[in-house]
Amino acid sequence: MTEENLYKELGFVTNCHMSGAISFNELIEWIFLQIKREDNLPTFIYSLPDAKDFSELRHIMGRTIKLKLINSLTKLEEEALLGIAFKRRLYTIQELNQLCTKKTALKNLEKNPNVLTRFRETFPFIKLEWLEP
Repeated sequence: MTEENLYKELGFVTNCHMSGAISFNELIEWIFLQIKREDNLPTFIYSLPDAKDFSELRHIMGRTIKLKLINSLTKLEEEALLGIAFKRRLYTIQELNQLCTKKTALKNLEKNPNVLTRFRETFPFIKLEWLEP
């Protein structure tokens, strides 16, 4: 994986966490997956699993390399991530309504199947029960 692709993936993973589509533990699991899969990762990656929470993880990234994450998602795609969070039952309707409506989140998830595809490819260890037969 090139460094630019890593930053894009890390940006996507960060967006997934901030939208509530993944938990902090799942974010750390993704980091371990990258460490297992890739040989030439920047050294800061190896210190990320030591973070106790997301704030500390962001601090490590910023302190280590002044990392600027690459956000390649549109607003509608970010709302599609909220749809994933809702489907995974990581948000209540009341919490989701503070960000966008449930209807909007689910509609944007439906209109942006690329987000779900990317989510599944990025997090192969996460079972999406609503998609399972």
